[in-house]
Amino acid sequence: MTYSEEELRDMVLRYRRGEDVRCGCGGRLHVNGMETLKTKAVPTEFTCRRCGRSGAFTPERAKEPWTESEKAEIRDSYLRDLEARCPRDGAVLTIKSVATRRGHGLIVRCKYCGEGF
Repeated sequence: MTYSEEELRDMVLRYRRGEDVRCGCGGRLHVNGMETLKTKAVPTEFTCRRCGRSGAFTPERAKEPWTESEKAEIRDSYLRDLEARCPRDGAVLTIKSVATRRGHGLIVRCKYCGEGF
C-alpha cells in the first residue's frame, strides 16, 4: 500500500522542517533522501517500519529565487543561531561555510523547494 501524493507532500515538508513524521498507523518511518548540497529539490522516500506502507515524493522547484532581503535574513539567522529556515516553506536549510578569497562564504540549499545560493 502506498501513501497518496497529498500525504507524501505533507510528510516531506514536515520532515524538512525537522518535525517528527510518522505513518498513519503510528509507526516510525525509514526516510531515504539524497543529502547533498548539489541537489535541488530532494527526492525523498518513506517506508513505515510497522505496516510496510511506502511512497516517494520530489517537491517542485521554487518558481522565484529568493530576494536579496531573504538571503540577508538567512545569513543573519545562520550567523546568529547556526541554523536558518527557508523563508518560503519553513524547511531547515542545509548550509556549508566555505573559505573564499574575501574570507568567508556560505553555500545554502533548501531541500524542499530547491532554492539556494
